[in-house]
Amino acid sequence: STPSGVERTALEIETSHKDQKRYRQILTSYAARKDLNRVLFLARSKLIFESLKTAMQETYYPDEERPIGFCDLDAWLTNPFKAAIYVTWGIATFERIVRPPKVDADAF
Repeated sequence: STPSGVERTALEIETSHKDQKRYRQILTSYAARKDLNRVLFLARSKLIFESLKTAMQETYYPDEERPIGFCDLDAWLTNPFKAAIYVTWGIATFERIVRPPKVDADAF
């Protein structure tokens, strides 16, 4: 979380494909942002997501400290809390990311 303890997520709505240089610029900008916990890209095109993944590799984006998720824009518009978000460690939902399940201490 940020120094204030508030979780912050940037939502980037991609409606058109950009060149790789522009995606690298966008990711470099987000990499420098210390006030964000994660970035979520919403789009209707898998080509956009593939281009962003390539740009992540080219810019050495710090995914461990500021994860990036990819989500279908139409699924997000239908139900943002239940839409599948693809992250490096698997598939999640926004609901799960912002409110992780509680761990039962007695289970250990």
